[in-house]
Amino acid sequence: MSTRIKVIWVVLVFVILSVALGYAESDEVIDFYTTRAEQVYQSRSPFESGIQFSFKAHTYFKIFNGDQNAIVTDSAETVYYFNYGEIDSTKVVYSFKREEQAIEFSYPNIFTDDYVYNFYPHDTGGGDLSIGFDSKDFEIGVPIGIAVIDRDRYFLKWLYMHFLFDKRADRFSRSYRFTEVEGFVFPDSIWESRARKTFFASEYYRIETGISDIKIYR
Repeated sequence: MSTRIKVIWVVLVFVILSVALGYAESDEVIDFYTTRAEQVYQSRSPFESGIQFSFKAHTYFKIFNGDQNAIVTDSAETVYYFNYGEIDSTKVVYSFKREEQAIEFSYPNIFTDDYVYNFYPHDTGGGDLSIGFDSKDFEIGVPIGIAVIDRDRYFLKWLYMHFLFDKRADRFSRSYRFTEVEGFVFPDSIWESRARKTFFASEYYRIETGISDIKIYR
């Protein structure tokens, strides 16, 4: 098994176990951070705020067989223009040779009443605060995972999500790393991993997207 694939599944296991083992903090402390993080999400997510913006996305797509050998590799680069949170137009620099891969650039608001939360014993009081979130009802499409926020300013820095019940794959995860541009919180890297069992073997999908040249139009 390749080192990269090992790391992917180790992270997934860590996310699941962390959510299960995280310790419950007092409601007041959890509510303090999740309430402020939700407010920051509403005001600083470019997909929620209605601003016009664009960025360039460079995406790599790989399929691995059961022996963890890459049997398909492909890539694309596209400039996306957004208006009120939706893609308004695109400019293709170069496209996938096989089939187009849909990239989910927006990220969900996990600081709502749909989730339960916990903190972790490894918290050292530094600038990053990890908050575990779990679905209350285990609905299809509702993730569990870990959100890493800025402890003092409450904006997202990392988001690790695992989807327990998803029709797209037997195992499905998506992770985001964020950057701040002119007061708004944009993803600058997105990783998506899937595993699906076929009749003969298992296949693993990996989509990696790097985002650059973020521009906001006032």
